[in-house]
Amino acid sequence: MPITISAAQREVLYVQVLDHLSGLGDLWLAIEGEDYPRADALGHAFADDLRLLLEDLGWPDREELPSGGRVELTMPPDDLRRVIERSDRALRQHDPRLALRLQRCFGGTGLRAAG
Repeated sequence: MPITISAAQREVLYVQVLDHLSGLGDLWLAIEGEDYPRADALGHAFADDLRLLLEDLGWPDREELPSGGRVELTMPPDDLRRVIERSDRALRQHDPRLALRLQRCFGGTGLRAAG
């Protein structure tokens, strides 16, 4: 079941995803250092972030935002859970209502407990 979020909640997720993607250079460092397990983990994490950004959140100039700025998150729940878990602390600080709502969507008392 897709989750629909407000424009303000989309902005919080967008900032968190971009913040995580700013560490993309760590992937290259792991590859260069032949730390392939870390490179694999980072690669999957960045892939999740990019999918959420490109398929659901969009860029700030996104023209196809529905009226009212609401955004439907269509990413598969397990993939979305991984993105949210990485951003959990920041989400709780910036938008506790969104963090609680996402918690409930994953059926746990905490995002980590839902895994």
